[in-house]
Formats: sequence, C-alpha cells, structure tokens
Amino acid sequence: VGDAFLNRIGIPQVQWGRWPYAVDEQFFAPSAQHHAAALQLRQQWHIDDRPVILAICKWNDRENPLELLQALQQTDASPWQVVMIGDGPLRTNIQQWQQQHPEVKLILPGYVPYVQLPQWYALAKVLVHPAAYEPWGVSIHEALSAGCVAVASSRVGS
Repeated sequence: VGDAFLNRIGIPQVQWGRWPYAVDEQFFAPSAQHHAAALQLRQQWHIDDRPVILAICKWNDRENPLELLQALQQTDASPWQVVMIGDGPLRTNIQQWQQQHPEVKLILPGYVPYVQLPQWYALAKVLVHPAAYEPWGVSIHEALSAGCVAVASSRVGS
C-alpha cells in the first residue's frame, strides 16, 4: 500500500526509505497521570460527563474530518461530545459546521503537541478516523494502546 501511494504521488523510488511505524504503547497506556490530566481538560474545555468521541487528524480532504461531522448530522448526537484535534485547510468549513449545528457539542482545541495526546485519549471513549485514504493510521494504534475503541474507514491501512 505504501509503495503504491508513493508511486501515485510521484516520489521516485530512489528517495524512499523504510522505517517502522512504532508507537510507544506504555506512553499511551492508561495511567493515573493521564486520568488526572483528562479531568483538567474537562474543566478547561467545559466538557461535561457525557462520553467523548475523539478525532485526531489533519483537517484536509484526505483525512476527511467533515465525514465525521456529516455522520453526526444523521444521528442523535446528544449523548456524545466530539473533540476534533488538528488543523488545516478545512478549518473554516469545520468552524462553519460548528456554528450551524449548536446542538452538537464540538470542541476544537486545534493542534495539540504529541506529548499531550495521552491525556486526550484518556478523556475519550472512542477515536474515529474517517480518512478518505490513509496508508497507515498511527492514531489507531495510539488509541488502542490508550484503551479507546477505534473506528476507522475501510480506507485506513491500520
């Protein structure tokens, strides 16, 4: 899958390198520290006790964050809150959707440094990765390491 992707976007094979997608599972594993930090996030971002759906993605067409929002329109989202971490060219579209759908609790913290991700996973019940195409979704491995349920499109390689 990775080779086909690199070919498709025109990167010459002589420039390819191989490396493992490694996730430090202990870094993301549930802990008292992550739980305490998640409680602070709830206070800071006014997140109530309802379950949290987490999306960590680039806000671009390939990673497809708008698909998650469109899915929320087709269901009763009231039992949930959605945290969408990331940034990118679809920011305006996502903010417009948020304004048009005040019935959905959508929290947009923007870009979050990698070292802070475990506390966001500790906050969430479910990670959703709705990518239109993703050779390998590292966030899936991170979420599972953190004890989250992971839901991904069939186009995510992990």
